[in-house]
Amino acid sequence: MKKILVLGKNNLIAQKLIQILIKNNFDVITMNEQNLSDKNSYSNYLSDVDVIYSFLGPMDVDLCFEALFESINEGNINLRKFIMCSTAGVDKELDKPIKYPNVKDVKEYLNEQRYAIKIVDEYEIPYTILRPVELVDTAFGKVFLYKEGETMPAGKVSTDIVSKIAYDVLQNGQYENTSIGIVEK
Repeated sequence: MKKILVLGKNNLIAQKLIQILIKNNFDVITMNEQNLSDKNSYSNYLSDVDVIYSFLGPMDVDLCFEALFESINEGNINLRKFIMCSTAGVDKELDKPIKYPNVKDVKEYLNEQRYAIKIVDEYEIPYTILRPVELVDTAFGKVFLYKEGETMPAGKVSTDIVSKIAYDVLQNGQYENTSIGIVEK
């Protein structure tokens, strides 16, 4: 059984994913999420972890990832997969702007997301970056996925869809070492 650490446990996508993982008999752990820019905050949670999902943010994800990966290095943790939920727009791929809830400085937010993604990419473990557009509660259309660098439409996608794709990435080994945009039409 894979041991999975889910960061950002209060995120609605994370909550739905945790339910899916538990239903499918994965060993899921979450952590106290205070002071995540301190490497010592992670050390008690990383033992025997195979996979990390991150739903942190919106702000300071870059600082959290610097601390997280420093803790991973110091603990000689051998991750099998890292899955990060970021946002559409980090690659300037949207055909028009979208809203970013709880974000006052969009330019800084996107820069922090880009830097966090760079940290993941440079760590050289299998990873997947999920880039959903604006989130809604209920699925309403067909899902479309866009490769990194492809122009994609601004729009909406449900948290249910994103949590299902996050699970599929782990279960089916899809989208390894890539970033995928997610939208419903």
